Amino acid sequence: MQVAGRVRLLDLSLSSMVIFCLVMMFLTSCKDEIIVGGGLLDDEKILVDYTDTIGLTSETVMSEAIVVYDTANTSRRTYVVGQLKDSEFGTLTSDLALGFNINNSSPPSYPIGDKPLKFDSLVLVLTLDTLGTYGNPSGIPFHFQVYQLSKPLPFGRTIKSDISLEISGNTLADVMKNVRPKDSTSIINHADGKAIKLLPQIRIKLNDEFGKSILENKEAALKDSAFVAFLKGIYMKATPMNQFGTFGINFSTAAMFSSVSNKLVMYYTESDTIKKSYGYFINSKVINKIERDINGSAVQKHIESPGLSGQQVYVQGLAGPKARIKFKNLETLKDKIINYAALEITLKSGGDASGLVPLQQIMAERKDTSGLFFYIQDVVQTAEHYKTVFGGGLTTRAGDQIYRMNITNHLRKALTDSEFISDIYINGFNESEEVKRSILFGADHPEKKMRLKISYTKK
Repeated sequence: MQVAGRVRLLDLSLSSMVIFCLVMMFLTSCKDEIIVGGGLLDDEKILVDYTDTIGLTSETVMSEAIVVYDTANTSRRTYVVGQLKDSEFGTLTSDLALGFNINNSSPPSYPIGDKPLKFDSLVLVLTLDTLGTYGNPSGIPFHFQVYQLSKPLPFGRTIKSDISLEISGNTLADVMKNVRPKDSTSIINHADGKAIKLLPQIRIKLNDEFGKSILENKEAALKDSAFVAFLKGIYMKATPMNQFGTFGINFSTAAMFSSVSNKLVMYYTESDTIKKSYGYFINSKVINKIERDINGSAVQKHIESPGLSGQQVYVQGLAGPKARIKFKNLETLKDKIINYAALEITLKSGGDASGLVPLQQIMAERKDTSGLFFYIQDVVQTAEHYKTVFGGGLTTRAGDQIYRMNITNHLRKALTDSEFISDIYINGFNESEEVKRSILFGADHPEKKMRLKISYTKK
């Protein structure tokens, strides 16, 4: 029995060796590596061929207005407010427009006309979010200006960032405040006069006359439609005193249901002694109005000069610049099967706003024939695991910070569909919430140019 067992083991070993040799012969005879931009994988010890037949071009383009409100998207969390002004990207200004509603399940209980009421204050309370922090908002004051809207926010399934809003001449607040997204907020409880600590928030006291007008309007206290028609909404600007800082406001579903924040709070006294308050809900239709001015900036110069865009490109969310990358001579791959294609882009550090955190995750988009943007297939097909399959995260290699993206399916589609537009656009992960920005080395940079690696099999 032992001899028979050894014979069977020997037969299996010989069979395994034969299969291994056949596999190695197949691999070495029909599969090649192709790299655009030599030295892409210097740390990998593999036998490769080099080619420059698949070239790249890069350019900086400005985004059009982005969707900032969508009834079909309830997952948005961070709304960026503030201003960034510098010579690299120009000026970004992001303001906030809000509407309010009465809580129908718990309407105001102040008995207008039945008992004496004394107005105390009207305070806008917003939950802060560290995800929108950029620049140095904790160390500088912001100039807050709050206005009343002349008309309620418009209807429609979507609203874009370039929306035109009418502001009345009624200034509701004009105040300087520091914003501390990581610190709790201490206030005096209106009901009992005791000090309490609340989650990080910004509290802005609005005009007393305006507050009184709401408290004294009996119809607006009883019917939400009358309240909305009376109040209409507010528009808030927050300008950092050093012209370079933003902060975030958390309007996620959970944050909107907070009992102590994201409210317009009416404080009043009933019958001269009883201290009360009522919180009006913030309407789900929250709008970021975003303005961009790139005049005289490096972004403008690179958009207008293809030669400069070949050296470096600019990327930022919030309707900012994108990097457009074109692929040249893809037809040379028509007789090949693409197994894997990876695009590597090196981050440029510095600039006159050095020290700012760059984009930690970039995404690749494409534009269809109608001009609409979509994530490329390599992102969509792996939506739940895009970080590990598509990539796009910022990593460090040999002292450089690099974004690496899998664009295999995108290039396969370009080779099989003559109507498919192969250009890709590099943007942040979520352009309606992402304020971080990156400067990237372009396709023509002499030392650290964009590089494309394609592994293929001959047909």
